[in-house]
Amino acid sequence: MAQEHVDIADGERHEPKGAASATIGEIWQSDGAESGSFKQPTVALTVKMENIGTAQSVWVVAPFAAEIETIYSIINAALTTADESITVEINGVAVGGGNITITQSGSAAGDLDSATPTGAKTVAAGDKIEIISAGSSAGTVDATFTLILRGN
Repeated sequence: MAQEHVDIADGERHEPKGAASATIGEIWQSDGAESGSFKQPTVALTVKMENIGTAQSVWVVAPFAAEIETIYSIINAALTTADESITVEINGVAVGGGNITITQSGSAAGDLDSATPTGAKTVAAGDKIEIISAGSSAGTVDATFTLILRGN
């Protein structure tokens, strides 16, 4: 006769395999083949920059060791005069392939752009991620940036 897992006494239950070596904050991720491992989660970090037409930076802190998988930008109004260049750095080092050009021609509120980093995209817990606007466009256009971090 099989015993239901729910009927096993607390003292006889076991943690998932790998629990002893998992670090704080890791979650169990199934591999789809009846197994898996503990990993840091994938998170989205979001930060707003007011008036990307002014050269400036905004920062966000990496909550754990990860890689920046994708960088998104979305604007709240049309750009005027020129395209806007956005770059991303980790502790002062440029993220390879992390540049976004927000095109002025035909731009409108809700325009979404993205970049898929190709190098220097690994962060450690507590690293500073800087998003930099060149300030090339005119007008007052706010932007929201979302970085997708996949835990190592």
